[in-house]
Amino acid sequence: MLETWQDRLQAEYKEVSDRLAKLNRFLQNDENVGALSKLDAGLLIAQSYAMAQYLDILKTRLLRAECRVE
Repeated sequence: MLETWQDRLQAEYKEVSDRLAKLNRFLQNDENVGALSKLDAGLLIAQSYAMAQYLDILKTRLLRAECRVE
């Protein structure tokens, strides 16, 4: 069980990082993106940017708490 807020923050960072990597791999495949409407593709790209910003915020919080960023 995750005990401290720092543990939970690290777990959140890892989870978002993994999900963002999967989304970006999906978006790099032309067949995947080509099967989507322009609107859906645009929404996924916007989601990728938003997730990257959120990941940066989590990283900054971890560094300020003097935690390891993995």
